[in-house]
Amino acid sequence: MAGTGAAEEGYIQSFDSKLAFTFFLNYNFTNFNEGETDREFTTNRPMDFGIGISYKRLAFSLSYNVPFFYDGDFKKSESLVLQLQYFHERFLLDLSYKNFEGFHQPDPIEFGGEADLKLTNIGVFSQYIWNNERHSLRAAYTMNEKQLRSSGSLLLGAGVFYTSVVSDDSLIEQYNRKRYFIQFGPNAGYSWTWVIIPGMFLNLSLSAGLHMGVDIEESRLFFAPGGFPAFSFGYSAERWSYGVTASLSLLTLNAGRENFDLIFSGKCVMMFVLRL
Repeated sequence: MAGTGAAEEGYIQSFDSKLAFTFFLNYNFTNFNEGETDREFTTNRPMDFGIGISYKRLAFSLSYNVPFFYDGDFKKSESLVLQLQYFHERFLLDLSYKNFEGFHQPDPIEFGGEADLKLTNIGVFSQYIWNNERHSLRAAYTMNEKQLRSSGSLLLGAGVFYTSVVSDDSLIEQYNRKRYFIQFGPNAGYSWTWVIIPGMFLNLSLSAGLHMGVDIEESRLFFAPGGFPAFSFGYSAERWSYGVTASLSLLTLNAGRENFDLIFSGKCVMMFVLRL
């Protein structure tokens, strides 16, 4: 039976403080794998340091690139990443815009180093938390609640993603002109939070998307499965919390070749929350 949104006593605790400050270090990345040759291209983006302030459910944050936190052997990727994640008691909503220009191959001796690859992805991803009376994603990923007892929940939702890819140097032949794709469909998964000791928790979440894809230029449909793993580990006391989280996504493209191309992207965050 689906939950009503009211937390069951003994499972989820709300904090009395309405005002909180968050200090964080995050890393956004995107990898592109060409299925035909199994070549991998990755971004080279610095980490971001930021500070945020929240009052009740309203939050605002600013971040700044840490200039020396990237691989100096390759050119720094130009990027713009905007993401809004809203964790309600009953559902998760994730809106994202990611634009990366400038990738490189991990082994420059074997593959030749940098690639003039440009990738844009815009996504809307949502999930309903079936057991929301006992299971809190907010406790695991924003730490403005506390999970008191171990619990899990089925996750059901849907997603829509728009992707454009172009290889200006024609290193990836099928993308020597800009290609446009849309992926859409339902997703399902499971989230489990293990309360190790009072206050300390580990959350693992895994969802699979049964998506259909559209090659806009060729008006062609294809099956485009997706994967959405997430991880969180931390500790929450009454006035402060700290933790490490990772939210990842795996999308598939088919540009008319036999094998799928893969886009693996994610955000990893280290955070400290101080409640006043």
